[in-house]
Amino acid sequence: MDEPTESLGLTLAKRLREARMRLELTQDDVAHQLAVPRQAISEVENARRAVSAAELFAFSRLYAIPVADLLGEAEPGLESEPVLLRADSLTVEGKHALAVFQRWCREYRELEEVLGQVRQPDLPRLRTPVVRFEEARQLARQERQRLDLGATPAWSVLEAIEERVGVKVLSRPTDRGLSGACVLSRGGPGVFLNAAHSAPRRIFTLVHEYFHLLVACTGGPTQPQAYTCMGTPEKKTREDQLADQFAAELLMPTDSIEERLANVAGHQPPSGVQIIRLALLFGVSTQAMLFRLGNLGKLGKHAPTARYADPDLRQQDREHREHECEPQVTPRRFEGLAIEAYLREHISRSRLAELLDVQLPEVEALVQPFRAGDALDAELRDAR
Repeated sequence: MDEPTESLGLTLAKRLREARMRLELTQDDVAHQLAVPRQAISEVENARRAVSAAELFAFSRLYAIPVADLLGEAEPGLESEPVLLRADSLTVEGKHALAVFQRWCREYRELEEVLGQVRQPDLPRLRTPVVRFEEARQLARQERQRLDLGATPAWSVLEAIEERVGVKVLSRPTDRGLSGACVLSRGGPGVFLNAAHSAPRRIFTLVHEYFHLLVACTGGPTQPQAYTCMGTPEKKTREDQLADQFAAELLMPTDSIEERLANVAGHQPPSGVQIIRLALLFGVSTQAMLFRLGNLGKLGKHAPTARYADPDLRQQDREHREHECEPQVTPRRFEGLAIEAYLREHISRSRLAELLDVQLPEVEALVQPFRAGDALDAELRDAR
C-alpha cells in the first residue's frame, strides 16, 4: 500500500488500536498472531508506519472488521453492539472467534434486509425471571411443547431454533475451552457453537445458549444481552447452572427417560451399555446422560463422574458411536441467504466466498444445487 495521507493514516491507526483493545488483546498478542515484532504494532497504532495491503488484510481478519470499515470515513458502528468478551480465560483464538461471530450476525441481518427476508424472532417474553432449578425445568417442558419437539428433541432442535424461532446460529471451530456464546442485539438473537466439539456437545450448548436468550427476553434491567460460556464446570455461574438444567430437561425429558428405563432396566440401575444406548437414542453424549440419570436418582450408589471415569465404559462408548448417526448441527439458513443474494446479483462471487469462508474455486460446488433447484422450479412452472 502507498504511503497514506495523514488523515487516513491517523484514522486507520486509531481504529486498529480501538479494535485491538475491544478484543482485550495486547500488542504482544497481535504481534504473535501476525508474526511481526511488537514494535511494528506500536508504530502502526501511532501512525508512525504505513500499513501494507497484506498487513491490512491480516488486521481485518484478526479483528473481524471489514477493510472498508477500517479505511472508511464513517465509524464502524460497533459501540452499540453487546460485548461478548467476558470470560477471563479466553484465548486470542477464542476472542477472534467471538469477534467473527458478532460481525457475522451483522452480515446475516444485512442479507436478510437486501433480500426482504427479515424475521421477527419468536422468543417468548418471560413474565418473571427464572431463579430456581425447577423453574428452569418447567420452562424447558413449555418450550418442548411449544416447539413440538417430541420425545427425543435433539434430532430436531437445531431446525426448530433456527427456522421456527428465528435464531441466527453459527458453528465454527475455535479453542476448545470456549463452549459457546449468545447475543441479543439489534440484528436479532444469535448463538455461536464451537464446531471443534462433538455433535452431541454442540446440541447441548445450543439449548444451553437458547436458555440465556430466553432469560434475556424477560427485559429485566440486570439481564445480560450477551453471554459467553466456557467449558470449566467449577466456574459456572448460577445462570449457567440453570441453563444446564433447562438443557437437560429439554433434551432428555424426565417422562421419556422414565419410560425407556422401565422398558430396559426395570427397577435396577442401568448397565453401561444401556446408558450408552439411551444417550444415542436421545442424541446426547454419554457423559450428559450419566449426569441426567444421576440427577434423577437412577444410578444407585454410583456417582456419574466415577461411572464415566470407567475405562471400559469409555471404550464401549467409542465403539458404539463409530457407526451411529448424530444429530444435525450444521446451520443452513445463512448459507442459503448468501447464495440467493449472489444469484440475484446483490453480492459478488468474491463476497460470497468471503461470507461462506471458502476459497473462490469452491463457490460453484456450493451454488450448483441452488441453480438446479431454480431450474426445476422453472420447469414445473412451465409444465403448468
